[in-house]
Amino acid sequence: MSQEKLQGEALLQMLKKLSLAYVPRTQIAIQCGYSTSTTTEDGQPSIKADLEAFYNAVLEAKGISKDN
Repeated sequence: MSQEKLQGEALLQMLKKLSLAYVPRTQIAIQCGYSTSTTTEDGQPSIKADLEAFYNAVLEAKGISKDN
């Protein structure tokens, strides 16, 4: 899992690579660094995709304003 959030061309390249491999969208977001990690009540680690931030970064990388 990537710790650094990919942006711009690096994000688009990774998105293309992982999409061709039929990786689920949530896993793509996590592998591109868009995730949060917490601990469950029983002490187990839990990683969740931050899809909103991921999709916003993809739109920005493609030059699409999210304000439109």
